[in-house]
Amino acid sequence: MGPFKHKIDDALPLRRLALSIVETFLLTTPDRLDARQFLSVAPTLLADNDEVKTLFLQIVPRLCEAHGRIVANHVADMVDALDTVTKNLLSKQDKSTDLLKTVVRAVIAIDRVEETRQVCRRWSEFHDSLLKSPFVSSLHQQLMSEKIEGF
Repeated sequence: MGPFKHKIDDALPLRRLALSIVETFLLTTPDRLDARQFLSVAPTLLADNDEVKTLFLQIVPRLCEAHGRIVANHVADMVDALDTVTKNLLSKQDKSTDLLKTVVRAVIAIDRVEETRQVCRRWSEFHDSLLKSPFVSSLHQQLMSEKIEGF
């Protein structure tokens, strides 16, 4: 590589730290987290590198538990970004990635929020088209049965 061709993301540690702080807030004092403000950057986080996507998507299930109605109201902002992430992952040869499992877990959590399908028709279309993939459908079933066995 020639000079200045290798890009270094100096802000990556800051974004990771910010997401761990959000996760800590959700675990300790979920009522103090401004979920609307956090979800306003969701499309940006889903367009970031895989590590940031994974961290964000790991937060989504807890966010749905603590602020389900707010998540449902912001799901329209996330659908296109989630669709892009999923299509990119499914187009890769190695589909057994942890990121895809994390996406499916987040999709399950968002879909469990009652208001989601009422608020955003696009979510229903995305969810149904996602489950048309045999790989994602089997992964979805596997993760759903893990959740049930865990209770």
